[in-house]
Amino acid sequence: MTNYLVTGGAGFIGSNLVDELIKRGYNVITIDNFDDYYSEDYKLKNLNPKAKLYKGDITNYEFLKVVFDENKIDGVFHLAAKAGVRASVEKPGEYFNANVVGTANLLKLCSERKIKVVFASSSSVYGEVEYIPTDENHPKNPISPYALSKLHAEQLCEFYMNQYDFPVAWTRFYTVYGPRGRPDMAIAKFTKAVLKGEPIEIYGNGEQLRDFTYVSDIVQGLTKVMQLGARGCFNLGTSQKVSVNDLVKYIEEIANRKANVIYTDKKEGDVSRTMADITKARELVGYNPEYTIQSGIKEYMSWFVKNSD
Repeated sequence: MTNYLVTGGAGFIGSNLVDELIKRGYNVITIDNFDDYYSEDYKLKNLNPKAKLYKGDITNYEFLKVVFDENKIDGVFHLAAKAGVRASVEKPGEYFNANVVGTANLLKLCSERKIKVVFASSSSVYGEVEYIPTDENHPKNPISPYALSKLHAEQLCEFYMNQYDFPVAWTRFYTVYGPRGRPDMAIAKFTKAVLKGEPIEIYGNGEQLRDFTYVSDIVQGLTKVMQLGARGCFNLGTSQKVSVNDLVKYIEEIANRKANVIYTDKKEGDVSRTMADITKARELVGYNPEYTIQSGIKEYMSWFVKNSD
């Protein structure tokens, strides 16, 4: 039976990926350091009990080596990271340690064993884009420590892939949302606020554009990249652009409630527009996102209502 390691397996995207892999009949090993960004109870609730869990940090090479020595691993989905553009401005060192040093440790072990790696990067590496939809060859101009840490991790992926000739892919995510989503992300915050009658705070004028991608589509892309042993970079988004103001309107329509919107200053590190060109992922690995923004919000809202306190 195929054995997959998922780093960050108790987090938002990681736990959704673990569920899908187990559903398909694979053995899953997970690593999570239970970063205090979430409560440990919240993460343990996310984690599929059928997955084998190692609690530890990928920046600890000796810990990571034990995981590899104790398990037969056929492929690694590397999702463990310190997330959040705005927080990275305040604590850049923590982001480089987790996202760059941790990735280097993982790639060294995988290169020695020729284990396939799929790394979760971010569209934030492009910075303020020159054109949309944005393809993988667009210049990289990160404008936050988080984005820069992801770009350095990508460069490590490319180095190890070329130097040691084994399959490594890095996938650039576009504004992922869905069940178990990070509470600081727009759709999670806005949905909660509308349903509970609380004010919504929008940074800037709300006309910034985002390619919002439902987590099931991201999981689909990750698994297809892994199964085909693809190499190199792939955008994983929807190729749809939605303004933040329109996002609020969609949430209002689906919830059948009016939002109380407050506009505040734009935050450092935020880009004005994102929209993925997913041609490469479509053609090379068969990636085909299924959710529109409306269907994704509806699905997420249903989950939120069932799982909110």
